[in-house]
Amino acid sequence: MEERQVAHSGTAGQGLTGNRTIGVSSCAMKANDIVKYSKPRDDEEAKLRFILLRDPEKGRADIQLICDYRIKPIETVEVAEIEPAD
Repeated sequence: MEERQVAHSGTAGQGLTGNRTIGVSSCAMKANDIVKYSKPRDDEEAKLRFILLRDPEKGRADIQLICDYRIKPIETVEVAEIEPAD
């Protein structure tokens, strides 16, 4: 994973308020992509697939489990924890 510096600006006219480093996946993910855990804990987690509900924002992403459940679980994860599914 590559890293990049992100400059955060304050309100108009105040200029930059600081820098911080965030991880950026080499493959850009966008809403409705199918994703999986990048480092699953076991074989069961490795099989799980999710729909990325919206574009990642502030290093976080909302994902919904692809399953037959009537109410599908939704989870907010760090972008580094997921990657595009094969």
